[in-house]
Amino acid sequence: MVFRPEAGRTLPDETIVTLRAYTTKRAQLVEMRKRLRAQSSARRKQDSPAEIMARDQDLPERMDAQIKGIEDQIRIMILNADTLRDDDRLLQSVPGIGPVCSGLLIAEMSEPGSMTAAQAAAMAGLAPISHDSGALKGRRMIA
Repeated sequence: MVFRPEAGRTLPDETIVTLRAYTTKRAQLVEMRKRLRAQSSARRKQDSPAEIMARDQDLPERMDAQIKGIEDQIRIMILNADTLRDDDRLLQSVPGIGPVCSGLLIAEMSEPGSMTAAQAAAMAGLAPISHDSGALKGRRMIA
């Protein structure tokens, strides 16, 4: 038998994998809705026909409904899992973090208790990263 050292990370459970899929799909729909609204705004400035304008209004509304459905499904999944529900309650106790942000953090940072604050900041893209190379000392930036 081959000895395999502990990797330090465990694979996420099925609930987290599903949550990540939902948050990814939600992000895609939000981006598509943003683009559609920009296109609709450009068409309004060009005096497009009323039928086209009506269709431009219909698509973002459908996307709003899909996004709302995904957000509801994420909430249901979090509330049905005891550990996730506790994490959700703790996250939402922080000012500025609501149900959508909490769901995203739970899905993408599934093991917040198993990492240091610096690791969590780096994972969230909030840690200053140095851009040094040889003698060059670059600015520290948040990625």
